[in-house]
Amino acid sequence: MIEELAKRLVLLRAGGIAVIALLLSFSLTLHLPLAYDKLLIICLGWVILHGFILFSQRRWQITSTSVTFQLSADIIVVASLLAVSGGVHNPFFGLLLLPLLMVVGILPKSHQYWLLVLVLLASTLLIFVPAPLNTVIPAIPNQLYQWLFLLDGSVVRSTPFNPLDVLAKIGLWLNVGLTAILVTFFLARLHQRLQQQQQALQQAQLEGQSQQHLLNMSLAAASTAHELSTPLATISLLAAEAADAYRYQEPENAQAALAQIQQLVSNCKTQISASLKQHRLERSEQMSLLAWPVYLENLLTQWKTLRPQVKVVLTIEGNTQHVPQTINLPILSQSITSLLNNACEASPEPLQLHLNWDEQQVCLCLHNQGKGFSETLLAQFPQPLLSDKTDGHGVGLALAHANIQQLGGQLVLSNPQAGGAQACIIMPISIEKWQLRQLATFHY
Repeated sequence: MIEELAKRLVLLRAGGIAVIALLLSFSLTLHLPLAYDKLLIICLGWVILHGFILFSQRRWQITSTSVTFQLSADIIVVASLLAVSGGVHNPFFGLLLLPLLMVVGILPKSHQYWLLVLVLLASTLLIFVPAPLNTVIPAIPNQLYQWLFLLDGSVVRSTPFNPLDVLAKIGLWLNVGLTAILVTFFLARLHQRLQQQQQALQQAQLEGQSQQHLLNMSLAAASTAHELSTPLATISLLAAEAADAYRYQEPENAQAALAQIQQLVSNCKTQISASLKQHRLERSEQMSLLAWPVYLENLLTQWKTLRPQVKVVLTIEGNTQHVPQTINLPILSQSITSLLNNACEASPEPLQLHLNWDEQQVCLCLHNQGKGFSETLLAQFPQPLLSDKTDGHGVGLALAHANIQQLGGQLVLSNPQAGGAQACIIMPISIEKWQLRQLATFHY
């Protein structure tokens, strides 16, 4: 966008030089009382500046600083032209604002403020330029004189008619028209650019939503696979035992093995149904606002239907008068469930789940009595493919970390001095900061 602005400035500067040349030629034709020597020197300096800018843009990279330098030089040149041609009394005085109007919303704020200060300083100094004395009527062609007289209204005056007054009005009209055209052009271009950026942002949001949905599905699939891996392995063993029992004519043992297989299959169906239910919940937007303690109790109740043998001790600390709330987002529930699955497989001892909050954040820590995380995993977390389990790949922890990070929180792993492993989820306490935004992002 800076490069496009620089190209426009080159064209406008060339056009401005051409217009100044035409105005000087017209003024010389009418023998208007102007300081032509000073005007020519200033215009010559502007031409040299224009050539230097063209040379520099081909040799060096265009930056916001270089564009600000160009505009600063243009402001100084225009102010110098106005200073030797009437100052604030010049009908083209308003053109001093154009360099500032062209960069609104494009250059950094500090550069815009610098140009604003320069314009204000130049306009303040031009106030002290004395008004030209229009007592001398220039010698102009009779036909042009009559046209200007008619344009002024053919009013009979007590003082002689001065065509300079009419020319000043024409210049003021041209100033307003030219300023309106240029401002409209640049504002239209700016609006078009903002629309293009808005479309690009919407496209990026759609792509991000699609990627987030794929990430949610990956976590759900990883959690389901994690939950099904143990019963499927057990089913394989029980099926072999049942086959051996029938081979050795032990029907009671075979029936017991088949009963256990049936129970495990039922558990697998329950797990798959729960995953599908969570997915339908996410797609249908049937979510509710719950207090963190209530949300955890509901989640643990649902999780224990699949792990009835696991004991979880939930402790809650915090200001009971200001209990933080959360939305039962499936992505958050799946992340916590994945951590619970890892913890219960690391140790048969009861799991310790601790919930605490303050004015800024909510902290949920899960502690187990296992052997703890390896130093390699702690050093390289959250990179996947780093698991302490012989049949694992560390994908569950990596996906849980990615999802929690998407919600504005973080997952911290550690090995407490008391032993075992601890995983802490730290989330911002304000729902407006992350939950409602993520809720709107997930459902599209």
